[in-house]
Amino acid sequence: SSRVSIALDTYYYFGVYLKLADKTTDTISAKGMFLNADGMLIEETAWMESAVAPTTLLTPWLFVQNRSAARRSMTLDYISAYQRRTTAVL
Repeated sequence: SSRVSIALDTYYYFGVYLKLADKTTDTISAKGMFLNADGMLIEETAWMESAVAPTTLLTPWLFVQNRSAARRSMTLDYISAYQRRTTAVL
């Protein structure tokens, strides 16, 4: 997998996108996205098929993990969790 370099004092957006992949079987796929402050896509994961069941209750959560010996910090300025209020398939 590729690694994205994150710049100091820079805003980024991390998101998870869920979509109804197959309406007849209620198959829900998911993918992760990493965007810059302008909302331009930097990197995304492949679609993960059958990621979640339609009856699964979802709760947003986040964490920060130090992946090197160097000291790192990350601040969270804003979190938003929402869902579409329609059953229409786009």
